[in-house]
Order: sequence, then C-alpha cells, then structure tokens
Amino acid sequence: MQRLVIWTKHWTVKKLCYELEEKGFQLKYKDEEGELVNIQKSYETLYDLSELTEAEQNILEAFSVFPYIPLATEICNQWLLLDAGVSEDDDILTGLYEKGWLQFDMEHESYSLHPVFAKFIYEKCRPGIKTHHRLIEACQKYIPFAEDIIEKMDMEGRIEQAKFIDSLAFLLYHMGEYKKSEGLFKKVLLINAKILGKEHPDTYNSYNNLAGLYESQGKYKISLSYYCKAYTIFLHKLGVNHPNTQKVYKNFELAYMAYNPEGDFEQWLEEEMKETE
Repeated sequence: MQRLVIWTKHWTVKKLCYELEEKGFQLKYKDEEGELVNIQKSYETLYDLSELTEAEQNILEAFSVFPYIPLATEICNQWLLLDAGVSEDDDILTGLYEKGWLQFDMEHESYSLHPVFAKFIYEKCRPGIKTHHRLIEACQKYIPFAEDIIEKMDMEGRIEQAKFIDSLAFLLYHMGEYKKSEGLFKKVLLINAKILGKEHPDTYNSYNNLAGLYESQGKYKISLSYYCKAYTIFLHKLGVNHPNTQKVYKNFELAYMAYNPEGDFEQWLEEEMKETE
C-alpha cells in the first residue's frame, strides 16, 4: 500500500512521512473505487505486533525512538540485545528483517526501521525506561558531546538544529532529566516558531511536547497552558475532527481531570478559548 502511494503521487519517503503525519495517517490512493484508506489501520492489520515475541517487540520499540539512519549491526547488538534478553546467537535482527519489519543494508551491514513503521510502533507501544534502561545507559556517554555541540556550535538556528535538539530532549526526558529536557524543548519551540511559523505542525508539536513534559511531573497548571496553545492551533489549522486535533484534545482532557477531578472540562475549555481569542 505504501508503494502505491509513492508511485501514484511520486513522493519521496520524507514527503510521504510528512503527509502521513499531517493527515493523521489517512491518504487517498488510486484504486478502483478511490476510497480513503487509513494507512495506520492497514499496518495494524498487515503487521500485527501481537504475533511478535516480547524480545522482537522490544527491539522494534527501541528502533522507533531512533532517527531514520542506518545503525551498524555491531551497535545494534551492543545497544539493544540486553534489553531484549537475547544474544547475538539468537539472530533476532535477521528474523525481524525477514519478517519485513526492519530494513537491512548489506553493503554497510546496518539496520533501520522505516519512519512510517516507527511512527506506528511508537504510537502503539510508547516505549519507556523500564524496558529500555540499558539502551539509555549505552547512549548516556554520548550526551555530553551532544550537549556541548548544541551549546557551542553555531548552527544558525536552522531546522536541522531543532531536530538534533529535539532528539536529545526526548532522550533526557525518558531518563528523567526533566530540567534539561525542558530547556531543550523550549529551544526547539523558539526555532520552529521563528523559522516555520507559529502555526506549522512542528511548532504546535513543540507545545504538545512541553505539555506532556510538565504533565509527567505533575505540573498540571503549566501543562494545561501548553495543551491549550497546542489545541488552539490544531483546531484552527486542522479542524475539530482531524485525528491529531482529537488526540491532543484527549491528552488535554486527561491532564485537566488530573488537575481538577471534579471540574467540567468542556465548560473550562470554552472559557479558556474565549480568553485566547
């Protein structure tokens, strides 16, 4: 199905991923009836995570938080196998490649996970530190290098810088380094808003990331203010029925109920929206 979309629209992988996220994984492709196909639900049907072993799912979860770049087999073995509870002799990476989950570059002996699969797996599994602590430990030694690069290297406030910072922010967030993660997420927000504009998807995703960060710390009042900003932009940009709008609405509602269990979320939201107009 993915190939059909690329062939009929002549999209690159990067363009396909952007369109998938922008349209909530719903894209039209040319079939006999021209129906609207939900790509994510199709993947859930074709690629059933429940058919995988816990070890295989653990490996894919780890790949889902990586950037879309090839990872050498040796690095995969060092970073991923301990959390999965397997050894190199189990040949689990080859198995996932043969099942169609992972991509393998024979020339460079490296594995990668297609970003569309990564998005699907990440949304489905929401990987956390409890099942991937050895991966985080392995990456920790690189963090000082990344932090110094961000602090000292002049990247001219480019989008590439925002993506780099965002990746480190997520890693620090999963490590429980909330203060460092907060500062980096705010940097990403400033860069995205300045270069892409306040209503670009990456910008309101930054608001959403900050909202989730504060919510995880129990700072619900601050979290709600960021959720409100994200929801307002999603609503105006994508409309109330868009899956991304509905998703942020649900997160928004859950944060509010944690903050005020006896409150009326819809009434509160209506008042908040009036104040932002």
